[in-house]
Amino acid sequence: MAPTSFKLNTGASIPAVGLGTWQSAPGAVADAVYHALQSGYRHIDCAYCYQNEAEVGAGLARAFRAGVCTREEVFITTKLWCTFHRKVAENLDLSLKSLGLTYVDLYLMHCMYVSILVGLRLRGIRGEHGEKGRGLGNAFTRSF
Repeated sequence: MAPTSFKLNTGASIPAVGLGTWQSAPGAVADAVYHALQSGYRHIDCAYCYQNEAEVGAGLARAFRAGVCTREEVFITTKLWCTFHRKVAENLDLSLKSLGLTYVDLYLMHCMYVSILVGLRLRGIRGEHGEKGRGLGNAFTRSF
């Protein structure tokens, strides 16, 4: 049987399957998140640049209120957008506010056009927002 989760280098476990919210239809995201959680999904993938994190947050809040799951049972990933490489914590704060959360489980650098400074800024936010991991998403090897 295939594994249902994977252990990150931080010790946190990430569910093997999650609901992606990119290109979700406006007005449908909250219901999609709620129904995914109701169906057993425990990983929600979102990003500030998808412009739907408030709807994702509404779906999460609905599931939490209904007792479908608790915040601690859901692994939430969001991403730093490239226009915020010099404002890492600000972008994370915008996501947290939109999602209605106090922390995310994984904060990735989206569509990475990397600099050493961004990596240092990612390292610098550890613990301030309670994230359990950080990393790079959609990175291209020639970006290094």
